[in-house]
Amino acid sequence: NKVAAPNIIHTQKTDASYVSITSGTNGATIYYKIGNGSYLEYKGTIPIKNDCTISAYAKKKGYVDSAATSKKITISLPQTPTVSLNTNKIIASGNTVNVHWNRDTMAASYTVTVMKDGVEWKKETVTAALYTFNTDRESASQYKVSVVANNYVGSSGKSNEVSCETRLPLTVRFLDDDGSELSVQSVDYGANAVK
Repeated sequence: NKVAAPNIIHTQKTDASYVSITSGTNGATIYYKIGNGSYLEYKGTIPIKNDCTISAYAKKKGYVDSAATSKKITISLPQTPTVSLNTNKIIASGNTVNVHWNRDTMAASYTVTVMKDGVEWKKETVTAALYTFNTDRESASQYKVSVVANNYVGSSGKSNEVSCETRLPLTVRFLDDDGSELSVQSVDYGANAVK
């Protein structure tokens, strides 16, 4: 009888990567090595921090040793997000901007950078695949947003940029037929004046 060759299983999560090894032969002892290292007895999951090759074989008294099996392990960075704007391209100053992006199962968090008129204005780390911020009420500005996905291995490339512009409120004056002022209103961009 020959011991069944081990099965090498790689699991990567957002905060860790590990390998587990099983044998189809009950009671077999599994030995493994990482790269060109020495074989060690397998006693439980093996944490993996870098790309490598895991080799393993199994032994059992009274059986022929299994064939060695190998598996190349690749640790993955999260994918670069694709960002979309959930807001009109031109909005009133002080209004809210909403952006979202594709969620990557390998990302533990996302770093969102908001540029205002070419200068970094906000930089925050979030765990959801969306971000909301209020624009500056006191200025007409251009905002650009980009996102980087992060996990324990590192960070993705920078996403595409989405942008919007804000406009200050307009002053609307209502005049009577004789030119006298009836009322004055400050009206947000895109809103209507009320008589």
